[in-house]
Amino acid sequence: MVNWGLIFRTRDPDRDRATDAARIAAVQAALAQAIESACRERDGLSRRLEDVRARAAFLYDDQDASHEGRLGALEEQMVVGARRLADLTYQIAAFEALHAEAGNVLAGAPSSSVMP
Repeated sequence: MVNWGLIFRTRDPDRDRATDAARIAAVQAALAQAIESACRERDGLSRRLEDVRARAAFLYDDQDASHEGRLGALEEQMVVGARRLADLTYQIAAFEALHAEAGNVLAGAPSSSVMP
């Protein structure tokens, strides 16, 4: 007599691969969306920083004492903007690395940076 309680069955390997592919595709889609969003923010911020730099240069060249306060405010904005730009650049690189790593998981290529 067969003891059915001791039989262990696994799913079809094709079904496992399809499930894995769908799971990884969802992660990659979310990362792609995050990359796109961060790139849009970075590009817009870069344009605004260029505009602020141009205005600051104009005020500096004008040498009008009344512009000193505005020039200081523009300098502060540029510093904050440059920090945010650096943060976005880092985030984009990190998201791109994660996106590539997700592709490695799908390909079955383990990475030394990922714990099993």
